Amino acid sequence: MKVIFTCGGTAGHVNPALALAGYMREKDAGTQILFVGAERGLERDLIAHHMFPFVPAPPRHREGWVVTLADKYCTLREVFMRRPYAPLEETVM
Repeated sequence: MKVIFTCGGTAGHVNPALALAGYMREKDAGTQILFVGAERGLERDLIAHHMFPFVPAPPRHREGWVVTLADKYCTLREVFMRRPYAPLEETVM
């Protein structure tokens, strides 16, 4: 079986993907696994540490770059906001 995992550069979903890839390889040693993701993302180092092949692939279309930049902006904004999180009892569900 051949499996491709794609990564977006933020590394938020890499650990679950690595766990799934490891499980798949454990169940069938012949499984071929490939990770594709951002050239400069944290996932490249995480994937290399687990010895899976990795192919860097930048976004191909203008929309991909816009989404990538918007994601980076939102992430930085959330990280550097000084407003503390609301306590659980104050949140509305």
